[in-house]
Amino acid sequence: DPEQEFFTDGMTDELITHLGRVQPKRLGVIARTSAMRYKKTERSAEEIGRELGVEYLLEGSVRRAGDRVRITTQLVQVADQSHLWAETYDRPMQDIFDLQEEVARSVAKALELELVRSRESTVSPPDTTAGEAYEAYLRGRFYWSQRTPESLRLAVDWFQRAIAIDPGFARAYAGLADTLNVRVTYMMIPPDPAYETAEAAARRAIDLDPTLAEGYASLASILTHRRLLDAARPLYERALEIDPNYLPALYWFAVHLVGTGYPDEASVMAGRALQTDPLSPTAEIVQGNVHFFAGRRREALVHYRRGIDLEPKMPWLHMRAALCRASMGACPEALADLESVTEFTHSLETQSARVYLLGKLGRRDEARALLERILERARWEYVSWEHFAYAYAGLGDRDALLDVLAKAPKVGTLSRLFLMLDPAFDPYRKDPRFESVLPAPPQARAGTGAPAL
Repeated sequence: DPEQEFFTDGMTDELITHLGRVQPKRLGVIARTSAMRYKKTERSAEEIGRELGVEYLLEGSVRRAGDRVRITTQLVQVADQSHLWAETYDRPMQDIFDLQEEVARSVAKALELELVRSRESTVSPPDTTAGEAYEAYLRGRFYWSQRTPESLRLAVDWFQRAIAIDPGFARAYAGLADTLNVRVTYMMIPPDPAYETAEAAARRAIDLDPTLAEGYASLASILTHRRLLDAARPLYERALEIDPNYLPALYWFAVHLVGTGYPDEASVMAGRALQTDPLSPTAEIVQGNVHFFAGRRREALVHYRRGIDLEPKMPWLHMRAALCRASMGACPEALADLESVTEFTHSLETQSARVYLLGKLGRRDEARALLERILERARWEYVSWEHFAYAYAGLGDRDALLDVLAKAPKVGTLSRLFLMLDPAFDPYRKDPRFESVLPAPPQARAGTGAPAL
């Protein structure tokens, strides 16, 4: 039933979370994005195991009728495709949390692992007993994972609905904070007042459940965006102590590390995320960004291209790949790549990158005409200042660029951190006016910027 897809996907997410906390140092679990690529697949266990580099597969189905749910699941060993364990559960919806825990316990037993019982590794008890609130939360995460403007707007609505039903639902607050965070990061909405609401939601999640990794990771990311970097670091560390496999914490901490001068540690953190989610375009973007802002352009381009192969319809990836190629002196090739992706010519990401490239190539009339179209769009929809910064940088319009940077929000965006590292702005760094609105980039530092996990 397509109407129940949010529920089956939600059960997949919940089981991944439970299994990831069984014994995180001994049992690695592939993340949602990569696992979902095999939904309804006809590939054999051997093929999937080889592609993901795993030894076991947990597969199953969910059927729901009224207030009852049936989960049929089995654990398959990839090497010989033998079934180590199989079970069918038929329970009322109010027992769904116990059911998830029971499945994780059965898998651990089949793999001869002990369920670790410590505050850092065990699954938190259910933080809502309201079935409607839980369903609203699952719908919120379902839409959050799609990462489109419309899906993220719907995710906000569903998380707010979950909170309205159960004001003590910690994960719903973390979900709301995550969604507002992503909407600002993807330049869909202005940072103010979104980050004020997001920070309050993240802090509320931690107050309600101090063992919730999602709350600490959300708050850390928000503080990173607000450039409260020293306050963010221990929150990332706490999130990863609780759940070493929590992907958003790995992604966001990697970004934090490269932006604060620890590129090697950032690459290790991004590599862990990529190992956990090997078929994720987001993981490729993060690893690509880490390499790009650390000055390793060729390595960055490899990851951007892999991301495009995984998700050709993500404008962000095309923009990052084009700017990366331009930084390597290949502006004509970068522009040709962008213009070949005709279905995305309307996206602000590709449009601002095209203005930048046209300007760098001396095609100023075309660049100005395209910039005018972006300015016209800004009359009726939100257009982030970052788009204009790249456009004016490409055109060499120093005064307009400085004006954009001076008027940009001082909090609520990672872009100021990244623009400090982006070679697109190197020609302007010696201008003292530029230094006043965009500080010098951090120096790469030796040492342990990342915690020992």
